[in-house]
Amino acid sequence: MREKETLSVKAPDDLIAELKDLARRREKLADHMTSLKGDMKRILSVTFPELEYITGVFTKATLRLLLIRSLVVSPRDARNIPF
Repeated sequence: MREKETLSVKAPDDLIAELKDLARRREKLADHMTSLKGDMKRILSVTFPELEYITGVFTKATLRLLLIRSLVVSPRDARNIPF
């Protein structure tokens, strides 16, 4: 019984280090996502300037519309997208 207990226990310092690493990764991903969303909004404001006033840019319906629009431009990629 003692053997099982020692295998599943990590030192508190290791857990804290792992949590810090996860928090840093999450923050980096959130920053990257914010940057990508900003880029997307800039591109859409040039391409479809009225879209931002009609609906939210990141709603499911708008993203699906943009996906379908991109398939019209490049239909060869349609096979890779699940509907």
